[in-house]
Amino acid sequence: MLKADKIIVLEKGRIAGEGDHAMLMQTSTVYREICDSQLGSETLSESPGGNRKKQEKQP
Repeated sequence: MLKADKIIVLEKGRIAGEGDHAMLMQTSTVYREICDSQLGSETLSESPGGNRKKQEKQP
């Protein structure tokens, strides 16, 4: 999912967001909540050069 070109987020059968992981993390509360629930207290962030690294979530 993190490498997908396009992700469509559904909430109650309706489109709640659309874009790649980085965009949805910034713009979609629903997507962010799904990621947080799947990853626990860690989120994945993009590092320079396109590498992904785990980063502790800030309170």
